Amino acid sequence: MFLNTKPILTVLVVLSGLVTAHCSSGNQSAREARREQIRSQAETKRLELQQVTGEYRGDLQFTQALPAREVSLILDIQETPQDDGGSIDPVLVPQLKGAVRFPMGDTYEGESIRFVSSAAEYDAKLEKITLVLKNDAYHDLALTLTNSDHNLDGTWSSSEYGLSGGLSLMKPTPALAKPLTKPVKGTYRGTITRLSDATFIAPRGTVTINLSQDSSDPRGVSFSGSLRLYLGNFDSIEYREYPFTTFNYNVYSGEFSAKASGEQEFNLKGVVRDGTLNTALENGLGTIGKFEGAQP
Repeated sequence: MFLNTKPILTVLVVLSGLVTAHCSSGNQSAREARREQIRSQAETKRLELQQVTGEYRGDLQFTQALPAREVSLILDIQETPQDDGGSIDPVLVPQLKGAVRFPMGDTYEGESIRFVSSAAEYDAKLEKITLVLKNDAYHDLALTLTNSDHNLDGTWSSSEYGLSGGLSLMKPTPALAKPLTKPVKGTYRGTITRLSDATFIAPRGTVTINLSQDSSDPRGVSFSGSLRLYLGNFDSIEYREYPFTTFNYNVYSGEFSAKASGEQEFNLKGVVRDGTLNTALENGLGTIGKFEGAQP
């Protein structure tokens, strides 16, 4: 005698389907609850970050005996998709990002040496911002800032150069529409003091520094220019010009070194800062002169 098992099998299949559907529904509910939690946390963080985003301008001050350096800081929000377990519609989570610009031209929006954040955090309870920024040529720049009435105050350091100091920044005002110090780029006209009896050098000269934003240069800007030595006055055509073949620049101190080549070869080692440029002039015989110049 054979029993009819078809009704039993049908019941088992139906029950299995109900269990599977229930588990699937439970998983979806848990995932959606998790997504909602992430979404809520993201919105809270987004509102916190919006309190500090924007552009700030001010001075980078030095513990060492160096003059302050004008900078601008831009804080923004970067939305990053967060994987919540396989969703095809990931939740966007806000993260703080920042960039510091050292203006080299006559505007903040012009040529500049830039550091971009590799790590950035904002503690809304303490109103504290911490940034680690990088430039391929100048390496690290670390900032620790406190937000107070939309002004940022704190400290900075560069382990690569062994420099540190204070930092005071505020939102731009008409007084901060452009850098208060003169740009690095430009032509510096001045006199040359002869320091060696072994060689002759012209009594007047100019040093021209040209800049262009250049992503292929590790510094972010490329330098060019020349040294001109005048036998007559500055309006005469009695001069010799020596284009720069190399130009190295310290973004913090303004110190530079350059090589200028033409009929002769000169090495320049000096400082360019706030519209003035002073440098030693060297050739194969050593230091032969000293140039002291300024932008007109």
